[in-house]
Amino acid sequence: MSRAIVESSNCYFINLINDYELYDELSYLYRTTGIAIGGKRPYNLFYSDSTNVREFYKSFYDYNIEGAISKFRSYVENNDTKPMQDAIWQWTWGQGNLDATPLSMAKVASIVANNGVMATTRYTAEDESLEIPVVKPAEALSLGRFMIEEAETHGIDINLDNNVKRKKTGTANRHIKKAEGTEIRSSDAWYICYVKHRSNPSQR
Repeated sequence: MSRAIVESSNCYFINLINDYELYDELSYLYRTTGIAIGGKRPYNLFYSDSTNVREFYKSFYDYNIEGAISKFRSYVENNDTKPMQDAIWQWTWGQGNLDATPLSMAKVASIVANNGVMATTRYTAEDESLEIPVVKPAEALSLGRFMIEEAETHGIDINLDNNVKRKKTGTANRHIKKAEGTEIRSSDAWYICYVKHRSNPSQR
């Protein structure tokens, strides 16, 4: 997994999710962080168990998950060398008809930073804050190491207040048509960075 994250291997995540049939875990991650599939978002700003959550899960499982797994197994058994193309497989690395807001991605990063627990969004001190377990602490620690390795391999140093930061950007490509119908390529960019702890540089 470390190499897959560092080298940004989409194929690895297609194999991982389908080989171990991790779509339930994937749906829980997206439900928890507020990421939409097919336009169905589990909640908007505040984490909740509203009707939107039920509609999100229904929409998620209305897709042919079993068909995606079967297609993957056939691909492997036949030693297929064509590019691994499937709309559902694209969810495994965060593309396709998946819609993640900057707030959603901040929540994903917070899970890694907080030992596997996601703190829900608050806008005032009076807002209720929940702690939602997502992964085990050891898993979050490993993911953090992999992310740091990736940033140190491909990222760029920036300095602020004499603290060294590392940053990494990526893109999720979309195809958008102009008014006259000509297709052009557009990119949605994301940005993530970490800061070395002021009193303990080994921490991030």
